[in-house]
Amino acid sequence: MKFTKKRDYDGSIRKVWSDDKEVCFGVVGTVGDLLQEGIFEYADYSPETWAFLPAPGVIQKPWFGKTREAALANLPNGNLPVNADIIERLRASGWHNDFLYFMGLLSSPCPAPFSGTVEEVARS
Repeated sequence: MKFTKKRDYDGSIRKVWSDDKEVCFGVVGTVGDLLQEGIFEYADYSPETWAFLPAPGVIQKPWFGKTREAALANLPNGNLPVNADIIERLRASGWHNDFLYFMGLLSSPCPAPFSGTVEEVARS
């Protein structure tokens, strides 16, 4: 897993990505920071407890733990995201990358690296 944060942010909240940064699983942080940023409106946990919140379209449940690792214990390791099968089935059914990006299943609607012309991408 890879973790990213906003520039100049010093809190505990991080986006959680697959190793290849293809899929964003959600966010992880302490309950106190999630309350302070307005992600949580209310939580019946201590501010030091870690929480994982899944991104839209990711088949995971919110999870809490004493450490960041405990809060992420239900996520898969490595590059294989939980929703890889869903992404491939949606692509095979004709769903476009823009829709998959909108649903939070892809990190970008444009395949990387871009090596073709606009006409080639439009045909794919």
